[in-house]
Amino acid sequence: PPVPGESSTHRAEADDSDPWARLVRLHDVEGRSFGEISRITGLPLAAIGPSLKVARQKLGRGAG
Repeated sequence: PPVPGESSTHRAEADDSDPWARLVRLHDVEGRSFGEISRITGLPLAAIGPSLKVARQKLGRGAG
């Protein structure tokens, strides 16, 4: 569960075992491109944007 005052980006940095958090960390924290994220995660390039949207919703960040 979220810790009061803790951002979802902070949680993403702290928990690499969560694939949703990892996706957000790669894009929002590390600034990786969709192409880089695709290569790192094995997700198809066309799935990165929609997956980020879902990840942000699951982490409580909205659509970003």
